[in-house]
Amino acid sequence: MSQQSGISNRGVMRILLFVSFILLLTLPNIYLDNAIYHKSREITKYEAMLSSLKNEQEDIKQKLEFSKFNNTILNTMDEEKLPPREDMLERSVPVLELNASQTSEINITLEQNSTK
Repeated sequence: MSQQSGISNRGVMRILLFVSFILLLTLPNIYLDNAIYHKSREITKYEAMLSSLKNEQEDIKQKLEFSKFNNTILNTMDEEKLPPREDMLERSVPVLELNASQTSEINITLEQNSTK
């Protein structure tokens, strides 16, 4: 009898089974490592954006505070330029003059609205 050299079908099947078992063990780990890596990059990007937005918020708050401060200063300066209240009372204010029929119409309208 002659001896065959090489690998038998059973040996090939064992090798394929062993390789597939190793792949089954390593592929999920590789997938999870890759997914974690990409998520951590995404998280880092969002953290950088958050930090930038917080800095921008602080700048805007400071600008707003400065604007409020300037506004109060300008308002006090404007109030100092205004005439005293007595002068304001002495000014003539135009008065709406109504005749008797217009006054009664207004009173009727007010009474109707108050009953509703």
